[in-house]
Amino acid sequence: MPEPIKTPSSEEDPVAQQPGAKRPGFHFNSVVVDKLTLVDLQAGQTRPPALQFSFKFRRRMLQDPPGVEVTVLVSIPPQEGSSFSLEAEITGQFERLDAPQVISLEDFAKTNGPALVMPYARELVTDVTARTRHGVIIFPPVNIVQLVMDEEKTAEPIPTAEHRSAQ
Repeated sequence: MPEPIKTPSSEEDPVAQQPGAKRPGFHFNSVVVDKLTLVDLQAGQTRPPALQFSFKFRRRMLQDPPGVEVTVLVSIPPQEGSSFSLEAEITGQFERLDAPQVISLEDFAKTNGPALVMPYARELVTDVTARTRHGVIIFPPVNIVQLVMDEEKTAEPIPTAEHRSAQ
């Protein structure tokens, strides 16, 4: 498994050390690609006129230390007459800091976490597809709040993990 990208701790962050700096109460520990499946166009196939994107989120509360893992799932299913498809899962791991919380962990997991992980998913899809016969895909702007509201209609409770998995 590849090493996750590490971000500086709040103690190492010069912005957080400035007097009067507001701290959000959460630290973005890492981001890792969990899954990437790409089926490119076969030779001679033409690019589909429009792609259908699907975005979903998965969250898992962490107990020790307190935090949350947020996974963004991006899917582009194959279109009629095309072999092209893509599935990607990318997970961000966030830790609650020992600081006054601006937002609850549950609310952070619901909307802020997906909004923070989405640019990494966007970059992954753009970077990988730039090297395909299909050509680069830049997915459209995504309204995270609307996706979360749609998701809540079929919501399941957020699972809790006893301990963070070793990375």
